[in-house]
Amino acid sequence: MVNPDRYSQKKVYSLIFGIFNGLGCLTFVDCKLGSDSTGMIRSAIYIPKYCFTHIEHIANPKDLQINRFRVVGIGLGKWINLKFEFDKSLLKTNNEVTHNFDIQELGLEIKLNSWITSSVSHEQISLKKSGNIEFSFRSPIDVKELLNYYTKVKKLIQFLNGKSDRFSFFNIKFSECEDWSAIYFKELMFNDSTFEYFSIDFDKISDHLPLLFTKIFTDEKFYFCVNRLLDNQVEGQLTHSKRFTNSISAFEGYCKLYIDDLTHSKLSTFLKKNKQEIIELSGIEEGYFNRFCSKIISSRDYYVHANIKNNNIFSDFELLYISFLLEILVAFNLLKQIEVPQDILDMIINRARETYNGMQSFNRELSQDTFLDH
Repeated sequence: MVNPDRYSQKKVYSLIFGIFNGLGCLTFVDCKLGSDSTGMIRSAIYIPKYCFTHIEHIANPKDLQINRFRVVGIGLGKWINLKFEFDKSLLKTNNEVTHNFDIQELGLEIKLNSWITSSVSHEQISLKKSGNIEFSFRSPIDVKELLNYYTKVKKLIQFLNGKSDRFSFFNIKFSECEDWSAIYFKELMFNDSTFEYFSIDFDKISDHLPLLFTKIFTDEKFYFCVNRLLDNQVEGQLTHSKRFTNSISAFEGYCKLYIDDLTHSKLSTFLKKNKQEIIELSGIEEGYFNRFCSKIISSRDYYVHANIKNNNIFSDFELLYISFLLEILVAFNLLKQIEVPQDILDMIINRARETYNGMQSFNRELSQDTFLDH
């Protein structure tokens, strides 16, 4: 029997405050009761969604006014280039590099820092690159805005670099206290990009980062498209058909938002409007374009509208590469909007063709199935 009081018992506590020797002051937010045991000593385990720590001050997150925050990790050390050089058999490194970006529209200054740490043993010298990003606000923000800024900047890094990582430290500084506090929470994680069109060298894109930061924080259309592209990179397993429908959705969303006369158009019109870019990125023959588009539309109708009598569809294997192509197309067009250098666009075109033609052909041979392919 189900206990009638099962759903009436309090299982979530919005705030729990505590002071501990060695840990300092802790604030747990949105705590679930993991387990509760009674006996000679009663014990309970709480699972907070967020945890704030400070050496001597209790933080009430509902009232916090945050001036700065600093995040270590998230893959910045691997993305920002620090070079190693040999000079007369001596290893020389540029130990620290800082990039400053002043986003005046938001009253925000962003610093990207990278550095090298070293350790020495009798057998080897180990060098490790690390990095952080620091935000300074002219007007304080609250915790909700803090999390929004962090989520968006992590998605931008994933979009540009094709890789990101967990944060190792997340420090905040609020108005009432000069010392740094820390916050811990379970963050959204992404898989590494399946292909490398997202992997743009930091040095090549750095001059455009102020505009990209502004876009991701203030341009709802730009953020929507990036967000939909990253749906296919969130941790977890996706079928090829699900990836395809996600990619179609991202492509249609881009066309409706960015091409003025296509707000109420159909997929066939969207594809024709992007004919030049599709041919350029895929390398298909112009004479094949209409049949190619017809097959994309039929595949969409099959998987989205259950038009199962239509046999003019791509195979499950081919859907993966159609998805790649559509995602590259959206990313390519978004970067063209901010007028990135032509060498970056040329790199994307070359990698797109390598992916759609070379990788597809190679993997088709590797994935042959004697029984299911006939």
